[in-house]
Amino acid sequence: MRYLLLLLFFCLLGSSLSAQKFLQMERVGSFKVKRYYPGEQVTFKIQGDDSWYTEDILDVLIEDEIVLFTYRAIRIENITHLRSFQRKRWSKPMGQQLYNFGAGWLLFSLGAAIIREPPLSESSFTVPLAAGALGFLVQKIFRHQTYKMGKNRRLRLLDLSFQP
Repeated sequence: MRYLLLLLFFCLLGSSLSAQKFLQMERVGSFKVKRYYPGEQVTFKIQGDDSWYTEDILDVLIEDEIVLFTYRAIRIENITHLRSFQRKRWSKPMGQQLYNFGAGWLLFSLGAAIIREPPLSESSFTVPLAAGALGFLVQKIFRHQTYKMGKNRRLRLLDLSFQP
C-alpha cells in the first residue's frame, strides 16, 4: 500500500512540474553540452554583425526556433558565435606561478648580490619582468572562450515539459 501511495504521489507531482525550456549548444561527436536557461545571461554574435551582445534570455519559442532576449528576438540559425567567460582551469594558476617565479628570481638575485661582490646582472631584472608580463598575458588571453557555430557546433532549442 505504501508503494502505491508513493507512486501516486510522484505521478501527481510530475504533472504539476513547470516546463524546462532551454537553448543547448552541442558539439558533433561529443556528449558534453552547454545549456542556457531562461534568466541566464548570454554573450553572442549575430550573422552579418561584428558586435558582441550580452543579454538575458527571457523565453524560448520552440516551434518558431526563436530565442527572446531582453531587447530582441533572434532565430537560432542567425547566432554565429557564443562566448563563455568561464576561465580555463589552468590559466589563473599558471599566471600566479609565473608571478611567483619572477618574485623568487628577483629575491635570489638580490640575495646573491649581497653575498658576492659583482653587481647585479641584466637578467636579475629582465627575467622577473618577463615572467610577470607573461603571467599577466596568460590570464588575460585565456579569460574567455569563443565558440563558432558551424559544422562542428550547433544550437538547439529543447522543451522537456510533460503533456497531460
